[in-house]
Amino acid sequence: MELSAGSMLDERLRLVEPIHRGDAASVWLASDVTDGNVVAVKLISPEQLVGDPVALERFAREGVATARVASRHVVRVLRHGSSRAGIPYIVMERLLGESLAARLVREGRLAPEAVAVLVTELGRGLADIHAEGIVHRDLQPSNVVCSDEGGTHVWKLLDFGVAKVTRRASAGDASAREDLTLPGKLIGSPVYLSPEQVSARPVTPMLDLWGLAVIAYQALTGKLPFDGDAPARVFTAILQTRHAPPSTLVPELPPEVDAFFLRAFHRDPAQRFASGPELAAAFGEALAPLARARAAAAAAELATAAERSGRRPGGRAPDRAARGGRSPVIAVLCAVAVGGALGLLGLVLYRRALPVEPGAAAPGTSDATTAATR
Repeated sequence: MELSAGSMLDERLRLVEPIHRGDAASVWLASDVTDGNVVAVKLISPEQLVGDPVALERFAREGVATARVASRHVVRVLRHGSSRAGIPYIVMERLLGESLAARLVREGRLAPEAVAVLVTELGRGLADIHAEGIVHRDLQPSNVVCSDEGGTHVWKLLDFGVAKVTRRASAGDASAREDLTLPGKLIGSPVYLSPEQVSARPVTPMLDLWGLAVIAYQALTGKLPFDGDAPARVFTAILQTRHAPPSTLVPELPPEVDAFFLRAFHRDPAQRFASGPELAAAFGEALAPLARARAAAAAAELATAAERSGRRPGGRAPDRAARGGRSPVIAVLCAVAVGGALGLLGLVLYRRALPVEPGAAAPGTSDATTAATR
């Protein structure tokens, strides 16, 4: 079956237009003729369908596994099946927004308070998939989207094409534990891999927490913690070298942030954070000194500006006409500064109140369901 706009995938889905074409799969916009809803449909490539039975099995497992996850921070899989021509597909919610990769290209790095929101929401998403026995294995900015949901921006995980199910999906699914990765084959983008992946150790949820820490470091500093000009050098860096302390790249960051990443990048998984929510809560605590420092500096600036605008040299208060030209402007600027600092502090305090349990700047409005194409 040749995929083309207007063709019927099955009795319900009419293809509208391609969003993205990859080597392993493609993603199309489609219309459900039964209710008129527009969805995203991921289809395995014809080459994979014919010549790679392992890829076909992995694609089928992706649909089964992700359909079980009910999380606001994971792309929602509506159903999965096969077309009239026997092509497997996965129907997903359509995401409007911007990938983290695109945003980092546009902005370089994010404000600390924006990174705190990112880490909190991805941490919840990871907790939800881990509760279902799923390890993502490929966390990277292109697999993270800030979805615009009626004016509310929500970070979501997507692309479970190389995910590992670490426990049986059901009593009758005896093969769900089987790893479809060839021995010695690395899964994921090299710079986001954990030491366990590089060393071919058993797959556990801890490697996703390493990936989240790499994303947080990159979003916060604009740099990768472990990098190199070839995969072998990247792997050596991951296994042997220490990352640059974030405070050396962004001087306003407090030493608590450096300490956070020392734990998050500990090469012994048992010494890292135990869950996504725990990692996110610790990140918020690490940012608290920055929030307090900003609030104190803004308050001091406000007091100084008020004093300067309220008195003239010699101690005489200026008349109303002399005050009118600058006092309101100074007051507004200082209020904005205080508000920003207090906003970060409020975010940190809010994060402290979140239970350690599973559960951004405005993105564009382009289709963002494009990363799930491996």
